[in-house]
Amino acid sequence: MYQAEAERLSRISDEYRGEENKIVYDNESFHMPSYVSMYNFDNTCEYAILEEEHSVIHYIYLQFTDKNKIKFDQNLLPDSYNSESIHEGVQHIRP
Repeated sequence: MYQAEAERLSRISDEYRGEENKIVYDNESFHMPSYVSMYNFDNTCEYAILEEEHSVIHYIYLQFTDKNKIKFDQNLLPDSYNSESIHEGVQHIRP
């Protein structure tokens, strides 16, 4: 089931006003490989982290959330979450 879901995530895309947006595989901005649909777009992050060694996928959605108020493992956040170095609008897949 893990492999099938990871494969499904890799194929996510959406067309909006004639432009196709695809989910982005990222193995540099997170502690584990991730599929990112939004990264600091309108203060929102939406992504899935692949914890391959345990066959677990973490689905994360954050909007206007201060890092100090997050109650889950901080290793599930992007490396630059709530920092000056985070860049705007890397990817945005519309639902």
